[in-house]
Amino acid sequence: LAIIMDGNGRWAKIKGKNGVVTSNVLEIKVLKRQNMISENPAENMNRAIFGIIEQSSKEIYEGQPLVLEGKVYSQVDILQVERYFPFQLEGPSESHELQQSNQVTRNYEQIAGRNVMTFRIGKMLLFPEKTGDFEIDAFETILFYDDKRSVFPERTKVRSNESKVTVKPLPDGVPPCFIEGVGEFKLEANVDTTELEQSSVLTVRIYVFGHGNLHNIEPPKLNLPKGMILYGDPEVDDSILYTSRGSEGMKSFTYYVQANKPGDAKIPAIKAGYFDLTTEEYQVLEVTLPTIKVTPSEDAVAVASTNDDPKYQKEQILLPPVDNDDLRRMDESLFVGLEGALWTSTPIVIALLMGAIVRRRKSTEVIRATRNEQNETKQKVINELNDISSGADDLETLQSVKLAVQNYLAIKFDAKPTEVTSRYINNLPESKMSSEIKSSIISLFKSIDELRYSGGAIKADGEHIAKTAKRVINEI
Repeated sequence: LAIIMDGNGRWAKIKGKNGVVTSNVLEIKVLKRQNMISENPAENMNRAIFGIIEQSSKEIYEGQPLVLEGKVYSQVDILQVERYFPFQLEGPSESHELQQSNQVTRNYEQIAGRNVMTFRIGKMLLFPEKTGDFEIDAFETILFYDDKRSVFPERTKVRSNESKVTVKPLPDGVPPCFIEGVGEFKLEANVDTTELEQSSVLTVRIYVFGHGNLHNIEPPKLNLPKGMILYGDPEVDDSILYTSRGSEGMKSFTYYVQANKPGDAKIPAIKAGYFDLTTEEYQVLEVTLPTIKVTPSEDAVAVASTNDDPKYQKEQILLPPVDNDDLRRMDESLFVGLEGALWTSTPIVIALLMGAIVRRRKSTEVIRATRNEQNETKQKVINELNDISSGADDLETLQSVKLAVQNYLAIKFDAKPTEVTSRYINNLPESKMSSEIKSSIISLFKSIDELRYSGGAIKADGEHIAKTAKRVINEI
């Protein structure tokens, strides 16, 4: 009779064919598996094969990356790794594989005076999500090895030691500009222009470079002078790789700012605080932007705030744009009678109303011009695609198809044609382009590039490519 239990219990009755037979009471106590493998390889040399967990640190800060890797030591010749069961952190964490379990390289080391074969397996990057003490469960692997006493290879299961890690909270003294960064970072920023017309939009881009928990940092705060207004949350883009140093690369934040007040505007220095793991101190990065010259516009009316309360200066609110129809639909009681006449004839109200009308008209004209440009470009692209005859295999002509589609998408999404790549398309939000259309465009670009670099080894189907391009353009 075999009994498998995962906790303490009592055994009292056995049910069989002839009824229930009562036995004497047996108490069963289940003990926790003992960690029989030492972290010191020299202390495990009584075993033919054993595994040890190697970790970047036993004690880390919240947000700091943790690297775990298995290392197998063998005094016999390992022939094959059949299966691998990775270690597990007993706590919430984000994990990224740094090495495939089937990619191992053998080496030889001297351990306690003996020549031992070793290989590393299952390298993993972890970001623990809570503070505290956490156990790391052992990894297991199934190996085939050469047994000198047997004609055939032998199969064995190897279980490593277990380990622990302590995740500490960050120390006190967090700077106000802290971006939740833990590691090592650099800060850069720029603007798309240093001179623009009143009521135009300025683009501010902030770049954070470095390694650590780069993928989890928050956008740096953009403080604006009076007369500038921020439109929504920043657009976030990144180019990140996961390495032994954590998430490494660049993360950018794009802010759109409307300049409503003419004159020289100085955006305060941009600051970003992070926790440096080398010094174990908070560091504050700072970058300055050039002065922005805002030229007056005859079509714009600046609405100046007379409230000196910093709260109101911090959160400026634009009046909703209205046109003539909106004005006519307003409550007539507002404009009739002596009080209405006096109210609407005040200089401030006239300026407000006229400014709202001008801004709305200007916005409408811009939207109309943009739509006309999109329609003209779309028609031009369709005409170019119609010119491609059936069976055309002119690679330059097919390349012009890709360029035409890139030009249309650049106009459509307010980008540069050179920026419209497969990656750019793939990163577009679902609200701007569906997954099906993204796949079609990426596939179209890939097909044209393959034809371009095949050297004639792949035959071009110009008609199919042209039809696919037209379908995609019409569906956007």
